[in-house]
Amino acid sequence: MLAIVGGLIAGAFCGCVYRRTPWTILAFVSFTLVVMGFAFPFAGIFLCIPAGVFVVVFATASDIVWSHLPQMRTVDASSADGQQLEARLKLVRYILRWVAGTYLFWVAVSLINFELLGFLVIPPLVLVFPTTVERFLPFILPPLSVAVGVAVIVTAVYLFLWKKPGSKPYMAPFIFNGCVLFVFLLSAEGYSRYLMSQSLLGHVPNRLQSSSFIDSALSYRAYFRGPHASFDEEGKTYRWSYSERKFFQVP
Repeated sequence: MLAIVGGLIAGAFCGCVYRRTPWTILAFVSFTLVVMGFAFPFAGIFLCIPAGVFVVVFATASDIVWSHLPQMRTVDASSADGQQLEARLKLVRYILRWVAGTYLFWVAVSLINFELLGFLVIPPLVLVFPTTVERFLPFILPPLSVAVGVAVIVTAVYLFLWKKPGSKPYMAPFIFNGCVLFVFLLSAEGYSRYLMSQSLLGHVPNRLQSSSFIDSALSYRAYFRGPHASFDEEGKTYRWSYSERKFFQVP
């Protein structure tokens, strides 16, 4: 978390003050960290990985801030080939900044509950250790699909209107990801309530306690976490499980 916060602050400062990203220095530091990580695995876990996260967040924040500041840029339009090359480079830069903006957005979101969302900082870790996220996928996928669909429509409308005065097309990645997050939280809340109501069919609970999906996400802990929802029935206690998408009896 310190690496993320430090990278965000330092990268934004570098982008504002120096108006450039020191790519040669970052490349050298990244290469050094990779070599040290393989040569000294213990140091790689406790030093190289956080340092690598700092470098990635710093570079992303610095480039995004730099690219969004007003700058004088010249384009060599002396030939048709030069214009085509410039157009291709502009498209590549735009795609890369979409990726960078998306990464930076979800890295910032991970700070809300790093124990639950820490995998967003190093996404490939999900492929190495899939069990943590994999068991929640049956619940996550339906609201996430709705969120992505709504975000695509909202972003497409925004890009269609971006040429109007006052609009800023470079905000598209943040609009898309912000819409995904907002709609996902709303959809997940409604979906969880629907699943709970379906799981309660056939039960006559004496006392029902329930937390919202957002509260459950914010208070999630790998150990010693409270129940998301629970009820008592005939001397038995049942608790809600997002991974199983139903109430289960507590032994």
